[in-house]
Amino acid sequence: MTASTCVQFFFSRATAFGMSVRATLTGAIYRKSLRLSGASRQRFNPGHITNIISTDLIRTELFIWMFHFQWTSPTQIVVIVALLLHIIGVSALAGVGLLLCMIPLQIWIIKLLVNLRRKNAKTTDQRIRLTSETLSSIRVINWEDSFLERIFKIREEELKAVISGNIIRGYITASGFAIPVLASVITFLVYSVISPEFDSTVVFTALALFNVLRNPLNWLPQMVGAWADTRVAIGRIQALLMSEENEFEPTVDSAAEYSVFVEDGDFMWDLSEQEVSGKAVKDSGFVVSDENTDTITTDEPAYERIALKGINLKIPKGKLVAIVGSVGSGKSSLLSALVGQLRPVNENARVVFSGSMGLAAQIPWIMNASLKDNILFGLPFDQKQYDKAVRVCSLTHDLEVLAGGDMAEIGEKGINLSGGQKQRVSLARLVYSDSSIVLLDDVLSAVDAHVGKAIFNECIAGALSGKTRLLVTHQLHFVPQCDIVITMKNGRISEYGIFSELMAANGEFAKLMHSYGGISETDEEETANSDTGVKAENNLGAEYPKASSQPNHVQNSSKRLVVAEDRETGGVKSSVFVSFAVAMGGAKSISLLIFMLVLSQSLRVGTDLWLVYWTDFSIPGLSNSAYMWTYFGLGFGQSTAIVIFSLLVAIGGTAAAKSLHREALTRIAHTPSSFFDTNPLGRVLNRFSRDQDVIDNTLPDAVRLFFIAFGMACSTFCLVSYATSGWFLIALAPLMCAYYYVQALYRNSARELKRLDSLTRSPLYSHINESMTGVNTIKAYREQSRFIKKTDDLIDANNVPYYLQNMGARWLGMRLEYIGNTLVFVTSIFGVASRNVVNPSLIGLALSYSLQTTQLLQLCIRQYTDAEVQLVSIERLNYYATKVETEAVGIVQSNRPAVDWPNGGVVEFKN
Repeated sequence: MTASTCVQFFFSRATAFGMSVRATLTGAIYRKSLRLSGASRQRFNPGHITNIISTDLIRTELFIWMFHFQWTSPTQIVVIVALLLHIIGVSALAGVGLLLCMIPLQIWIIKLLVNLRRKNAKTTDQRIRLTSETLSSIRVINWEDSFLERIFKIREEELKAVISGNIIRGYITASGFAIPVLASVITFLVYSVISPEFDSTVVFTALALFNVLRNPLNWLPQMVGAWADTRVAIGRIQALLMSEENEFEPTVDSAAEYSVFVEDGDFMWDLSEQEVSGKAVKDSGFVVSDENTDTITTDEPAYERIALKGINLKIPKGKLVAIVGSVGSGKSSLLSALVGQLRPVNENARVVFSGSMGLAAQIPWIMNASLKDNILFGLPFDQKQYDKAVRVCSLTHDLEVLAGGDMAEIGEKGINLSGGQKQRVSLARLVYSDSSIVLLDDVLSAVDAHVGKAIFNECIAGALSGKTRLLVTHQLHFVPQCDIVITMKNGRISEYGIFSELMAANGEFAKLMHSYGGISETDEEETANSDTGVKAENNLGAEYPKASSQPNHVQNSSKRLVVAEDRETGGVKSSVFVSFAVAMGGAKSISLLIFMLVLSQSLRVGTDLWLVYWTDFSIPGLSNSAYMWTYFGLGFGQSTAIVIFSLLVAIGGTAAAKSLHREALTRIAHTPSSFFDTNPLGRVLNRFSRDQDVIDNTLPDAVRLFFIAFGMACSTFCLVSYATSGWFLIALAPLMCAYYYVQALYRNSARELKRLDSLTRSPLYSHINESMTGVNTIKAYREQSRFIKKTDDLIDANNVPYYLQNMGARWLGMRLEYIGNTLVFVTSIFGVASRNVVNPSLIGLALSYSLQTTQLLQLCIRQYTDAEVQLVSIERLNYYATKVETEAVGIVQSNRPAVDWPNGGVVEFKN
């Protein structure tokens, strides 16, 4: 009892330490992601970082609490081998020799598993990255099936490594059970040859030791397998944490003479423009756009690494500066250099600000939060300042007609807003921040002409007057109202001065004004009021209707757009078990699995019962060699059956993983776009990363170990009951009632805690994914500490159910240890009481079996609970595969148009 208590205390401390390491690394990775350079951000995109946190950190945590088994398991093996040598003599060397011969094979297999993990990690990253890019741009992708085929093609490569890994782990598990059997068989064969008598006392004591040897032999390969996974995971974590950071940051000097000062400024992109701008990510010929990445968009060619040359700039305080130039001249690159996106070529480059800075990027970053929170951006609420920001950015009428007002939730990436609406919210954030220096990257391009005029007059030249404003613009008719004009050409400042001077100089700026000088104020008003003009988007209500016209899933809450994540309650439904069984191959596969399990356990009991007959020579007419070879055949058959069973589970588990992934992703890709308004991308990716990893790798192991433990427990109880003439059943009944009560309490709690763990993990992944797309806005407003604090809070919230889940496992383990110890005691009492009635060899066998009950009971309930908990991942992915609403089919076969359609240039709508 004391040993059981100490073991469970050790596990509780080890798991708590592993959880602390995972939480610490999660925080460290998030902090690192905010400092990544442009090159590193291309290598470690949001999907890649999410995959590291969701899978690699979990594998590292698993190894941490298993760490001590790397010395305890070998120590146990050495002690048991020494006892065998003492009890059975040199005969034990035969079995020990087999164990030693298996070590090189096991090492080679582990190396193979490491290589598979390393290769598969890269393939998984590719799948998660493409899935993230596809789903984040699902509104603009009309080639869902083409993108799905690309994902499934990558998935096929991933599954090759998955099934190989499952087969290898299945073999490792099976060998942990089979090798002690073969070692005992060989030992007893040698003992029967060299020993003058086949002593049952010696034989069954040795058999008990071989059975005890099974436990460290099972832990050792699991530990080595965990180390194989962890080596790959640590390499990936280390690569991220050691990746290049953006070391160049503008200096803030409140005593500076100029508001913006740049000296010796030669700047370059880390890699390509398309990554730094975040405007597009190319992959094998397809382009997926990200409409919410907040970086400043540039139009320089991707191959041009040097973006700016010879920049020397002095901007007086409080001036409105227009930055103009032709396409590709370096206008936006100049703003990028000011916010630290570009790397200085020389060490002498200096960028100095005299005060706080705010940024309104051309592609604005909108958080999945209320409209009000997007404007406040972490600052304390000030009614006067807030009202001014709303008014000057033309949002007043929008808040009046918007269901929920300014508390209405904006979907992830502002997905329920148009480009102009997102830009006005971003501008309102800038006004509310009251920053002394504001950078405006072509912010008027996304709004209509008359709205742009109102924003320029009331916001840029009005509410922001007195601030230093740098405005990149193509609307040249606003330039005469600016205090200073900067003309860019080929990455250099070609002209700098006031409007009248530059026009008189008849240089590059004058040419731009003559060629692209814009429209007059009269023309602008006529265009805005024309029936043929573009309708101004002067309110959010046009795209964000009142509650009465909202869909059902939005109408229920006028303020919350993102719905709570679906969560089942109670036990895992039978339909989930059925769907998993069907995905594994259906009735035929399950029947074959059950047959191999029953066969392996029947051979197990038969092998050991035959040993009883052998020690007593109770079957007349059989020679010693007949006993010997029969015993060998039974032992070899038992080992073969358990290996085949393990391989069948690996193959069936991989088939289920393939089927569920394909069905779920296909349905999600064809769900209405409103689904993505109410479900953050991080939540969806959680199911295709963490839950999919559980189904691929963890669930098959749990299922395999549960069935093996269950079969061994049943066969153990049957044999002990037979050996004690049924008296054991009298004590077994109340103990099993206690066992059932304990496991029922634990299973209910563990299952719900696992669901809470998954639910609290999704917001964390969503927050990390969202932060990665808005990192430049976060850094421009100096809000890193607030976002880090939110990340830490989300980590803590996730740790609560996770910690309780692990402590519940320790609660279970301690009680199962006590029940197992009681069973051993009861078996011993009945054995002593029946010594004159039952064959002593049979009693010895029963005692050796009962010694395993503690481990078997724990393994059985723990693996069943683990399997049930991990079936929650099946439940979550199966929800996407079966219950998510889908769009109507693209082609109605019964109503296809004529073969030659379309053959005319007319589009006609009827009814």
